[in-house]
Amino acid sequence: MKEEEKIHLKRRISLIFQDYQLLPELTVRENILLPCFLHEEQADQEWCDAILDRLQIREIENKYPDQLSGGQQQRTAIGRAFMTKPEYLFYDEPTGNLDRKTSESVLHLLMEVRDLCDPLIILVTHDLDIARSADIVLHIEDGMFIQD
Repeated sequence: MKEEEKIHLKRRISLIFQDYQLLPELTVRENILLPCFLHEEQADQEWCDAILDRLQIREIENKYPDQLSGGQQQRTAIGRAFMTKPEYLFYDEPTGNLDRKTSESVLHLLMEVRDLCDPLIILVTHDLDIARSADIVLHIEDGMFIQD
């Protein structure tokens, strides 16, 4: 791929990591806006506000990651992933570090935010309850994909 094509592709994809990957020196709002800064794009503050509201983290937008619960950190990571209105969202173990109640809440919020820009979500999980709620489930055994 040409460099220009790589840049275009990177802007169409967002990732949410299992360990959140929030920058500790940035506030919740700044972490959500980070993709805009990295792509040297004008940040859409109204879109950021909509994300903060939808994820119910407006009241903590000026806090730093070490001041947040695990669920708040996860919602911040979700917000950052949606900031660029991605076409494809890769989500690694969305509930691996969370208790059951928080897990359900995070997944519900993910689906709500998904409705704002409707990316294709590719989710990796060991939680069969989460997997069962997907449209398509692929199992990996011995390095091979097995479709349900």
